[in-house]
Amino acid sequence: MESLLDTLEPQQHPVKILDLQNLVYISSAGLRCFLQARKRLRVNGGQMLLLHVQPAVKRILDITKAFSPEELFSSLFELEQCLNGIPKQI
Repeated sequence: MESLLDTLEPQQHPVKILDLQNLVYISSAGLRCFLQARKRLRVNGGQMLLLHVQPAVKRILDITKAFSPEELFSSLFELEQCLNGIPKQI
């Protein structure tokens, strides 16, 4: 996963959407990979959004406060609303 996240660069598309539908667990090492990739994107004017965040993963992200609620989406419809400028219901 780390090598894949290392390839994320915001030049062509500043918003990167990671579909986590099949990610049912995240370790501290995995969380570190996400945070490093997001930091790299932000420094270069990009943004990382997480789609289809599974309950166990969301629980870890909530506990660690690693991502804000505005960066987490449980459905494609919710993400599309955000990308279209419609405020996300929290």
